[in-house]
Amino acid sequence: MSLSFFRSGSPKQGNALVMRELERGEWVVVFMDGNGDIRMCGTEDLPMQFASNRQITSDVNYNAGVFTCTSGEPSKVIDRRAFYV
Repeated sequence: MSLSFFRSGSPKQGNALVMRELERGEWVVVFMDGNGDIRMCGTEDLPMQFASNRQITSDVNYNAGVFTCTSGEPSKVIDRRAFYV
């Protein structure tokens, strides 16, 4: 799953703010899988948690994030083949 964020202000400040905001929260995530199905992960009782990994090198600054959950159930399909590619 890829994530895109757009914030006003400088890109470095915007990315840092978004990452901190995501790390502080608990989430229900809705996404489209590789088959075009719309799925939902997490619930009010078992929300998703976000963790980020920041790598800084001489050439590139890199931010990556992942949502995790300890649910014994797979993600729920909300809509099948919402978009045909």
